[in-house]
Amino acid sequence: MLLLAVCLWPRAAHSADSTPPVRVYVECTSGDVIGGSLCYSVRQNIQSLSGYELSTDGVGAQYFIHLVSLDVLPTGQKDISSAVAVAYCEMSSGAELYKNIEVHLVGVNVIKKVANQVTAKLETIAKH
Repeated sequence: MLLLAVCLWPRAAHSADSTPPVRVYVECTSGDVIGGSLCYSVRQNIQSLSGYELSTDGVGAQYFIHLVSLDVLPTGQKDISSAVAVAYCEMSSGAELYKNIEVHLVGVNVIKKVANQVTAKLETIAKH
């Protein structure tokens, strides 16, 4: 019996490690530097998360994050602050179901902070 358990242990450990990663697609609609930087930071965060995989084209993605940003200051003061809407969606039966929508005011000094908040929210949604 002990021999059987020893022989099956590596197989059981391998099957636990073979859980496919959660695929996430991040779609960004922005014409401003702040929104583009936030999008890049969110993608980088997802790539660094254990158990998650960034989808480059949305195919097979289980979750979608849609970011839409707009520069909110007058033309002479571009690229200082943007309003960013973030929609979190889950793919279900071939349709995106909206799980949460947020709006952030993002300045150059808080891009990483907001990217971390977006990533944390994704993890929370994916766990439920």
